[in-house]
Amino acid sequence: NFPGDDTKIRGNLTQLQDIFFNLLDNAHDAILKKKEQAKLGYIRLEKGWIPKTTIKAYRNGDIWTLKISDNGIGMTKDHLDSLFIPFFTTKASAKKGTGLGLSIIKKIVDAHKNGKIDVISEYGKGTTFTIKLPVYEDDNGDEKQGMSK
Repeated sequence: NFPGDDTKIRGNLTQLQDIFFNLLDNAHDAILKKKEQAKLGYIRLEKGWIPKTTIKAYRNGDIWTLKISDNGIGMTKDHLDSLFIPFFTTKASAKKGTGLGLSIIKKIVDAHKNGKIDVISEYGKGTTFTIKLPVYEDDNGDEKQGMSK
């Protein structure tokens, strides 16, 4: 869900692509893990559960808010508390994750003026990452149009 506004986000295109790829890859893995846990009998899928990842973007003043949500396995409170620590991973092998992705994402987002990343999650229900990044303005304070700087 994206608004028709094509105002730019202030940021590096390659870094922004890395952020979204990593979060979407994690959402995919969380959905696969939920299916696996259900198949093994550790959790029960909600009636009518269909795997789903959503991306929403909206603007509030000079900040773009982007939300990536999935209805995958979710995380426990312990995992949430450690989520952005380098080398922390919930994945079973180094093939699937080194624990650097989210710590790097946080550094990228925090490096932006007014940039913030938050996460809410419930084990067995899913996860939502919320990223806030500034609208791009030139040196005169004029907004720029397009996808990213």
